[in-house]
Amino acid sequence: PEHGRLYDHTQMQGVVHVSPDGQTAKGRWRALVFGGNEGGISVFGDCIYENEYRKEDGVWKLSKLHSYFIMYTNWDQGWAKLGWPNTRPEEELPPDRPPTVVYDMYPGELTAPMHYENPVTGGPVFAEAAGAAAAQPPAGATDPSVGAEPSGDRRASAPPAPIDIRAGLESLRRRIGLLEDAKAVERLHNVYGYYLDDRRWDELADLFADDGTLEMGQRGVYAGKARVRASLDLLGPAGPRDGLIESHYQYQPVVHVAPDGQSAELRAREFVLSGEHGGAAYVGGSVYENEYVKEDGVWKIASSHPYTTFLADYTRGWSHGALPMPGPSDALPPDRPPSVEYEAFPAFNLLPPFHYDHPVTGRPIAR
Repeated sequence: PEHGRLYDHTQMQGVVHVSPDGQTAKGRWRALVFGGNEGGISVFGDCIYENEYRKEDGVWKLSKLHSYFIMYTNWDQGWAKLGWPNTRPEEELPPDRPPTVVYDMYPGELTAPMHYENPVTGGPVFAEAAGAAAAQPPAGATDPSVGAEPSGDRRASAPPAPIDIRAGLESLRRRIGLLEDAKAVERLHNVYGYYLDDRRWDELADLFADDGTLEMGQRGVYAGKARVRASLDLLGPAGPRDGLIESHYQYQPVVHVAPDGQSAELRAREFVLSGEHGGAAYVGGSVYENEYVKEDGVWKIASSHPYTTFLADYTRGWSHGALPMPGPSDALPPDRPPSVEYEAFPAFNLLPPFHYDHPVTGRPIAR
């Protein structure tokens, strides 16, 4: 990262299929791209990934990453007026192989091939398009050999180890419980986003634990449910009203639940569109690093901390219309100053901290 540069590739809408043996997988994702340089061009783009994955020694790794560029444009002109052409193979760093599919993104025609069939009809999603071969279903999905006896003499194989059914069931029960907890935390964060959209301040505050904290950008830390509720009024009066739009898209969650299932941490993205009819309109993005606690079987927010990455005037874009984050309020001073002092784009003086280590190497992610 560098000062004056925005390079947000946000990931969403994943469709993942794992092979029957659990060793390979295929995934389709969508990426919204926000990029550009201060004083330059605000870049907006759309990509679709069709990726392949492989498990090595119990660790999932990327085996093939393929991003199909659907559209790139300037934010101020939009796709109705401008569509950038595809880049072609680099001369300074020639590829090992030519492109697997040759196509032109918008305003050209491309349907990125899908690795799966229609989930209802079972038929192919589409025929060959833009020179691309129709994608194949996940490995083994239609392979008649799946489930068949292996070839060769099995008599020499070692006898299976005895299974402790009770211990196995208990381990499975714990794993299922943690998976359910992770989904519950993700659902809680999504509910938070919907309440934020509609300015349902009472309902939003009720998502917090009694000693929960809220820290938005550089406003400072508000501690305790009552103070969290009071701080929400700084965003405006409760409830929707004519001429106001507040959309806070929550996506790309990464959730880790503690082994005892009583606490959890989440990292997620937020994309914001807000403004008033006839007035100003804003666009922005944040990264959340939140903590959660389970009390009497109910998940609650223990700490919510969105780090603002960029905030801008909609008509000017982030390259020419970047705005500073609000600071502490004189009308309602925070209980504690900001836990981290930083500036949003175009400055870069903070990488929002990761609560987790690198999932393949196990090393801490640079902070």
